[in-house]
Amino acid sequence: GGGLYVGDWTKAPLGEIITTSHISCGGNLSVSGNLTVKGYQYNSTTNVGDGTIPTTGSWVSSTTSTSWSPNYHINGTGTIYSTTNGVNTSGSETITFNVPSGKSHMYINHLPWDGCGYFDVWGLYGSTWLWVCRINNYQPNTQNSTEHSDVTINEIGGVNRFSQIRINVVKGRIHLMGVAWSELKNGITNGGFTGYLHWDNLVGAPSFNANVGIYTNAPGYPLDVRGIIRSNSKIAVVNEAVWDHLQLWHDGASGYLDFGGAEAGFRIRLNNG
Repeated sequence: GGGLYVGDWTKAPLGEIITTSHISCGGNLSVSGNLTVKGYQYNSTTNVGDGTIPTTGSWVSSTTSTSWSPNYHINGTGTIYSTTNGVNTSGSETITFNVPSGKSHMYINHLPWDGCGYFDVWGLYGSTWLWVCRINNYQPNTQNSTEHSDVTINEIGGVNRFSQIRINVVKGRIHLMGVAWSELKNGITNGGFTGYLHWDNLVGAPSFNANVGIYTNAPGYPLDVRGIIRSNSKIAVVNEAVWDHLQLWHDGASGYLDFGGAEAGFRIRLNNG
């Protein structure tokens, strides 16, 4: 008894089933030992840089590029990236893919980077665009070589509900390396992950050893606010001793500048430094 072979009998030694095509089974397939499957589970892939995919906004594409990871590239070649750059920079670029017939899962191959933020995935159900999930794509470990840091593939299930899938940039840039499709019947939709994080699920103590800015990306003080500070109570400056304080407040009728522990009086000083 030899192996069962399809396509290339020279690679089917005793007891093996080797195929360079595919095997269809109309009934049950029973395996008493181990079943090893090699290769990709994708049924088809899309070259995102071929120039025929509908986009809005500004993009840079290449149909032959293997940038960011020639070894972890879902289509082998092809890249496209939006031109908005910066983790806090708002973007609005979109790219839209037709869902191939019978395909239930989509795989998004992309490069997170320090100029990225996050993007949303939408599905066209009939004539209505439904929000599917949010994908965060920022990471600061930007080792730039032939193989880049954190090249990843995100799986989105249940896309057979939709005729089209749209990727919408929200913050920063997206570096797309390809998409793929599969015919998994009962796979996960998004594994319970939407891209949003509830405050209750944060762990660890925050570190505030650096300056914090509100409406500024370059704070020069422990708390640097570029704008009006509003309080429905009091704004206070307190020394080491709590009775040494200055308070600014309003009771609805009168405004107050209140000094505590000011034994040496109240002084107004011009400070040019």
